Amino acid sequence: MSENLISADYDADSIYIHTGITSTITTSFSSPAAGPMGLTLDGSGNLISADAISHSIYIHSGITSTITTSFSSPDNLPEGLTLDGSGNLISASDDSASIFIHSGITSTITTSFSSPDWYPNGLTLDGSGNLISVNYITARIYVHSGITSTITTSFAPPYNGPTGLTLDGSGNLISTDIIKLSIYIHSGITSTVTTSFSSPDGDPMGLTLEALAAGWTGIISGVTNPAEIMGVAVANIATVKGVA
Repeated sequence: MSENLISADYDADSIYIHTGITSTITTSFSSPAAGPMGLTLDGSGNLISADAISHSIYIHSGITSTITTSFSSPDNLPEGLTLDGSGNLISASDDSASIFIHSGITSTITTSFSSPDWYPNGLTLDGSGNLISVNYITARIYVHSGITSTITTSFAPPYNGPTGLTLDGSGNLISTDIIKLSIYIHSGITSTVTTSFSSPDGDPMGLTLEALAAGWTGIISGVTNPAEIMGVAVANIATVKGVA
């Protein structure tokens, strides 16, 4: 399965589509407002972005600048975004140092809990449905037990300005750093970095991956749970990121 990285840059107010997981940019477009942060994709392949200036979450039409709808974030300064296996949005807020579980992709909050420390940034899920969060102030990446405040382990990021997180199809963590202006590919969900490259502009923030169906074999390397792929039930995989 091939994947294109998508990154948001706070400084350039832009969203970039990379060629694969490389520094090469195939296209870019302006973010909905002046402070793009977290990114994720819904099950139909529509981009979802968070903006810290407008305190809003935007649903795009596909991976374009066109916005179909938006709603206020649960708190000021929304940062990381991801989706759980049932299609519920998860968001992080700097202002309240909280992580929120939404009801679907709406402003309705079903529950929330405190982040491991102040200034939570990127969010993603591992293949077993465990939340992974990054904290800019403590410069730590945290692996949660499920989608809860309980932390099973944590480790230092590659440098002192960690922001965005996502996972590739082989279960390798990808992270950004706004001090080094770099994007890092980790070996699994560890502090070990296998490669890195420069971000497109001055403040790399959110990350997500566009999964491309062409040539997909139905097997994803590194998946150990036969019931789930990236936390999504196999029965629902036909609707994940637009893969038919």
